[in-house]
Amino acid sequence: MNRLAVLRLLCLFYFAFATRADECATRAAAYMDSVSKAQNFSGAILVAHQGRVLFKNAYGFANAEWSVPNTPQTKFEIGSLTKQFTATAILHLVEAGKLRLDAPISTYIPDLPHVWSRISIHQLLTHTSGIPNTEKLSDYTQGLHHVYTPSELIALVQNRPLDYAPGTKWKYSNTDYYLLGYLIERISTESYADYLQHHLFGPLAMTDTGYNSYTMVLPRRATGYAREVGQLQNAERPDPSIPYSAGAVFSTVEDLFKWDEALYAEKIIKRATQDKMFTSYKEGGEGYGYGWFISSKEGRKKQLHEGSTFGFGSFIARYPNDHILVVVLSNQEATDVKTIADTLARLAFEGLQ
Repeated sequence: MNRLAVLRLLCLFYFAFATRADECATRAAAYMDSVSKAQNFSGAILVAHQGRVLFKNAYGFANAEWSVPNTPQTKFEIGSLTKQFTATAILHLVEAGKLRLDAPISTYIPDLPHVWSRISIHQLLTHTSGIPNTEKLSDYTQGLHHVYTPSELIALVQNRPLDYAPGTKWKYSNTDYYLLGYLIERISTESYADYLQHHLFGPLAMTDTGYNSYTMVLPRRATGYAREVGQLQNAERPDPSIPYSAGAVFSTVEDLFKWDEALYAEKIIKRATQDKMFTSYKEGGEGYGYGWFISSKEGRKKQLHEGSTFGFGSFIARYPNDHILVVVLSNQEATDVKTIADTLARLAFEGLQ
């Protein structure tokens, strides 16, 4: 086959792909327009395939009181999507030879309750430690606006009995990820926020991602809202030290796209290390790796996580075998971000066939 024939085939392939990509964007746009109108969706979304953005857009207001619209550059609180960054930071330290996943947490933090002494870092990462979760607002005994240290967060549950013997069951626990954040600080001698900035966000040029602070002047920050009997209200704003390493990061759909591509390119941690992060250690339903839920439906491998915090909802889904990414960020709590993300993924798969 001569060069001209090869060039023609490449052009045909390109135009065919471009047509399918355009079809995906058209379908996604029509769906999101309907969602925005029917559900008053406020936020931003992004769908990408093989490193190329198929569709991104924003809806509603970043600040409803001033009618400031959301954009793809708006910064949203992402809640428990933070856990994937915490897990990656731990694995980054493992690759540096500073931690062992099978080591008891007491190896690195000796001043912990005796009943926690045999809990491993692996068990914290996978929510199999048995340490009780801080689930109720009343757990935060000094109030929602107190600036908690990691030690104070851990102290909230350290006198409670374990929910089960470590490694025998699975139960989602923010406390596990508080301990991991505290461990990052103890080993690195940097604050959790600084470690993420210096070793994850900075190297990846994720300039619109960071650890939240309400005293910081943050350009393009979204305000979080709730609805009460259909009426929009400003959501409560607990101090960011409460979600800490379990949920205090803010980001944008565009930066989370950078993050997704960095995982494929092994820019922070190696593929072999990522394989540990994306292995399911929980049986039944959606499994759990390190900071990610792991699912396989209709033969498609899926890595996902949902986040929920006061005034915000978030969802990220990676389909690694297909190199598809879907991100949904909202500044209205109780938004059904999972259904939106699942529908956008289905439309992408249908359009790319």
